[in-house]
Amino acid sequence: DKINKHYKSGNTLIDLQTMAQIKHQEHYSYNPIKYEKGVSSVAELMSAHLKHIYQRFSIYQLELESWGKIQNYDFGPDQQKLMQICQIIYQETYPDFFTKLFELLKCDKIEILRDLTNRLVQGEWPHRSFEEVICTIYLIRKTTDLRQRGFDIDTKHLLSTLYEYAMNQGVYTEHGKLAPVTFRNIISNLSSFQSFDFTKKFIDKWYLEVESPFPESTRDVCHANNCFKDKRYEEILEHTRMKNFVDHQEKSFALLLHLIGTFMNRKEDYIMFELDHHNFASYIKRNKIEFSSKSYKGMLNLVEVIKKVDKRVKNIDLKSYDYLFFRDWCEDLVKKE
Repeated sequence: DKINKHYKSGNTLIDLQTMAQIKHQEHYSYNPIKYEKGVSSVAELMSAHLKHIYQRFSIYQLELESWGKIQNYDFGPDQQKLMQICQIIYQETYPDFFTKLFELLKCDKIEILRDLTNRLVQGEWPHRSFEEVICTIYLIRKTTDLRQRGFDIDTKHLLSTLYEYAMNQGVYTEHGKLAPVTFRNIISNLSSFQSFDFTKKFIDKWYLEVESPFPESTRDVCHANNCFKDKRYEEILEHTRMKNFVDHQEKSFALLLHLIGTFMNRKEDYIMFELDHHNFASYIKRNKIEFSSKSYKGMLNLVEVIKKVDKRVKNIDLKSYDYLFFRDWCEDLVKKE
C-alpha cells in the first residue's frame, strides 16, 4: 500500500521496473486484491509496464545518440522507430528527465545541464538504480565534452559536483569497489580542469575505495598525474620512486610519469634521466604483449619525442605519430625547445 501511494503520487524514487513486476505478480496470482480492484487491476498492470517500457526506450534512445557519435555511425532509422513507439505510449505524467537529457545530447544547452544535475543530486532516482547510474554517466560525459569544447560557464562546478555525487553514490563501483583504471581515469579528467589542491584532496578522500591489494599505488600514480597536470615535475618523483603497482598498465603509467619527471629535471641529474629513458623503453618492449597496439605505440613514440627534444632535433613533426601519449604536452614542449 505504501508503495502504491508513492507510485500514484508520482514519486520517482519508486523504481518503474520494480513497480511493473509488482503489478504483474499482483494480477497473475491468487492474491484477492485483484478481485477487490476489479478492472483497475489490469489497467494498473498495463500502465506500470508502459511507463517502464517508455523509460527504458528513452534510455536506449540516449545510447543510440551517444554511441552513434562515438562510433561515427548513423542510427537514424532505429532512433525514428523508437521515437514513434514512445510517441504512441507517451503520457504527460511520465518523467521528462530522459527527454531533456536526449535534448541535451543533441544540443548544447547549459540551462538543461544545470537543471538535470540539480535534479540528479537531489534524489531524482533510487539509490544504485540503473537510472541513477546511467544518468550520472551521461551527464559527466556531456559536461566533459562541453568543457573540452570551450563551454566554461558552470562546467567546472557541475563536473566537480557530478564526480562527488558519483563517488558518494557508488556509481562507478563493482561490488562496492572501484577498478584502479576507473579511478585513474576520473582523476585524469578531474585534474585537467580543477585546482591541484582540490584534486589532491579528492584522491586522498576516495583512494581507499579502489579494489586493489595496493590501493596506495593507485593513489600515488594519481598524485603523480595531478603533479604532471600542474607542472610540478619534481614532485612527480616522490610519488613514483620505489613503489609497488597493481598491473602493467598502472606500472607503465607511473614509470612514464617518472620519466617525464627526470626529463624535466635532467639539468640537475642527467644520468638519472638517461637511465630512466633506457629502462622505460626496455620495460615496455619486454612487456609488449601486455599492452594494446595503441598504448604500446603511444608510449614508444613519447619516448622517441623526449629523446629528440633532449638532443635538440629541429622541426619535430608530431603529426607523423599516429599514436602519442600526452600529445598536447609534447606540442608545448616542441614549441618551447
